[in-house]
Amino acid sequence: MKYRIITLFLILSQLSQLAFGQKITNPESVVYDKVKDRYIVSDPGGPAIIAIASNGTKTILHEQGLFFPRGATIVGNMLFVNDLGKVLGFDLTTDQLVIDTIIPGAQGLNDIVADDKGNLYMSDDVLNQIFKFEIADTVGYAWITAGIDAPNGMYFDKANNRLVLVSFIDDSPIQAINLTTKAVSTIKNTTLDLLDGIAVDKNGNYYISSWGTNKIYRYNSNFDWEKEFSTGHDGPADILFVPEKDLLAVPNMNKGTIDFIPVSTVSVKENLSSEDYHVNVYASPAKDEIILDFTLEKPAVIGVELVNVSAKTTQKIASETFFDGVHEIGIPTDGKKGVFIVRLIIDGKPVVRKVNL
Repeated sequence: MKYRIITLFLILSQLSQLAFGQKITNPESVVYDKVKDRYIVSDPGGPAIIAIASNGTKTILHEQGLFFPRGATIVGNMLFVNDLGKVLGFDLTTDQLVIDTIIPGAQGLNDIVADDKGNLYMSDDVLNQIFKFEIADTVGYAWITAGIDAPNGMYFDKANNRLVLVSFIDDSPIQAINLTTKAVSTIKNTTLDLLDGIAVDKNGNYYISSWGTNKIYRYNSNFDWEKEFSTGHDGPADILFVPEKDLLAVPNMNKGTIDFIPVSTVSVKENLSSEDYHVNVYASPAKDEIILDFTLEKPAVIGVELVNVSAKTTQKIASETFFDGVHEIGIPTDGKKGVFIVRLIIDGKPVVRKVNL
C-alpha cells in the first residue's frame, strides 16, 4: 500500500471549518445540545444567540434586549448565557427565556461554568473578579475579588474541587481556585499571551486558546507537557470539547466562523516509557485518509499497521527508520467505512488508536 509521509517541525492540524453566514458575526462561545443534536452560539456582534442544526440550518433563539452575550454553558435542560451584568437562562425544550437576573456589581461577565452542586461561576474581565450564581435561588454575588487579572476561560475540575482559569493578559498563568477555601494558586506559568478558552477531553487533556498566537495548545492533566494542537485561527474564543463527536469546536471571533477539529481522546502519556511521542490519529474524509502524526526526539524504527475491525483484516503500512522531528503519515482508506485500529510501533513499543470512518 502506498502512503503519504510529511516530516515537519510544526504539526499542521486538519481543520474542518463551518462558516454560518452573515447571521453570525463574532462568535464567542459554542455549546452542544446533545438532545436536539445542535450547536448553540453566543454572538455579541449580533447581538444574538443562535442555534445551528445538524444540517446547518440557523435559527435565532434570542436577540431582543441583548447587549453583549458571551459565555454560555448547559446545565441539565437549561442554557445559561452571560450578558454583561446579568445571566440569562433558557429552557432548551421550548427555547424560551425563563431566567433574566441582574448580578449586583457585575460589569463585564465573560465565561461561565457550572459545578455539580447547582452553582454557576462567571469571570468578569472588567472588574478582575469571579461571580457566583446559585441557580435554585437565582442569586448572584462577587465570589473572588483578588489574585486574578483579566480572568477569562474557566473549567470545573471536579476531581480536584477547583476551577482552572486562564486570563486575557500577556504571559498568562494557568491558575486554580479551590472551591472550598477560595484560595487562588498558580498551576503553571506560561509565555502565552491573551488566553481565552479552556476545554478538557475525555482523558483529562487540556486545550487552551490564545489570541496572541491564534493557536490552540494541548496540555496533559498535570500541565507538565505542552503541544501546539492547531493553528490558523482568528481570535479563538471559548472552545468546546464535544465528547459525543470527539471534536474540538473553536469559535473564530474575528472571522465569524467555527473550526471543528478531530481530537484523539486518549491520554497524552501512553505508559510506554519516560518518552512522550505525542501521537494523534484522526480521519480526514476530504482526503480519504487516516492521518497519523507523532513526534520523535531521536531517530527510531517505526512500524505502522492498519486493522479494519469490520472486515477483520490487517495491513502492514510501514516499517522503516524515521529521524527525529514531527512526522505525519497519510494512510489511504480507498472509500472504506467502519472502525479502524491504527497500531504504531516505536522501537518495538506499541501505541494503539481507534478511528471511525
